[in-house]
Amino acid sequence: MLCHSPCHGEHGVRWTELKIKIMKRIGSFLAIAGLASVIFNLLGRELMIFAWIGTWGPTVAWAIRIGAIVLGAIMFFMGKSRE
Repeated sequence: MLCHSPCHGEHGVRWTELKIKIMKRIGSFLAIAGLASVIFNLLGRELMIFAWIGTWGPTVAWAIRIGAIVLGAIMFFMGKSRE
């Protein structure tokens, strides 16, 4: 069983490592999805998960794509620096 408190020795360390791995995976997914969305948009297509962003106009859609890339990279590299 995983422990939420780092004061419980080994279990706390495993929980922290798990959180770091999850943060890195979510970050890499966001960054890759954002980058793929940019590429597909330039080709006249869109990813299903980003199809909704076009309803707010092109400026907001580009801001969301770039934000996904930046936020994903930050999450990935923050997780990497804590390893």
